[in-house]
Amino acid sequence: MSSLVTLDSLARYLDRDEWRYDLDVEGSCIRTGFRGDHATYRAMVLFDVDKQRVRFIVPNYLNLTKIPDKARVLERLMELNMQYILLKFGYDPADGEVRAEIDVPVNDSNISYEGFRRCLYCLLTAVDEEYPEMMRLMWGTSTPKNKPETSGEEGEGGAASEEPGGEEGPPDNPPPNIRKPRI
Repeated sequence: MSSLVTLDSLARYLDRDEWRYDLDVEGSCIRTGFRGDHATYRAMVLFDVDKQRVRFIVPNYLNLTKIPDKARVLERLMELNMQYILLKFGYDPADGEVRAEIDVPVNDSNISYEGFRRCLYCLLTAVDEEYPEMMRLMWGTSTPKNKPETSGEEGEGGAASEEPGGEEGPPDNPPPNIRKPRI
């Protein structure tokens, strides 16, 4: 079964919105980043040929390794999973990673530019809007003083190289907004 979707066609959608990204053809993924109102996030768009789906992922959205009371954060993530239709948060207890993702089955069809854009922008808007509450649940009202000023930086190709919500706590000063996804 072949799909009308290709990694190159997904990259062209990003080109239309003037996104900077790294294309990994062998890994069937596109890596990019997004500086929101509250943090900087890595984002990936993967084309899974075997399962015929396009995956939009914010990896390492949070890391719960050093969080003593994970229950409050996990409960909020489950509430968000009930609230959102396509967007889902997942937790890996092996390494503490929390990721956000949207999976879109494509099978013998295509994903339109509008559909692609809606999925990517909804994912990024949602993680950025929920970030302050996640930080409050993780760290309470006090924040560690040894946290870098921002939660991520622009790396080569414009993709963010650090993860938000790391093990040390929230950023003291959120970075300025470069691009706020809106539909």
